[in-house]
Amino acid sequence: MPAPEALRRATRDDVGGSAVEVAPSLLGGELRTVVVEHGRAVEVRVRITEVEAYHGQGTGDRADPGSHARMGRTARNATMWGSRGICTCT
Repeated sequence: MPAPEALRRATRDDVGGSAVEVAPSLLGGELRTVVVEHGRAVEVRVRITEVEAYHGQGTGDRADPGSHARMGRTARNATMWGSRGICTCT
């Protein structure tokens, strides 16, 4: 685990490569957000301990059958076709 001083905010360039290249670099990283709990702001931090990497449609040399993007854009997978580095987790 990197020392706290070694952590830095990821940039779009950090996630600009292929999923297979970027996924391993995310391991050990930390996601941070602030939520309101009982009327006060609370910082939540989680360590990334597992990642998945899919080529999807048209990003690799062949479609990846495990990717939700393999059949084209739909309402369900629209975020997979958007800008890299955007988290739409709920």
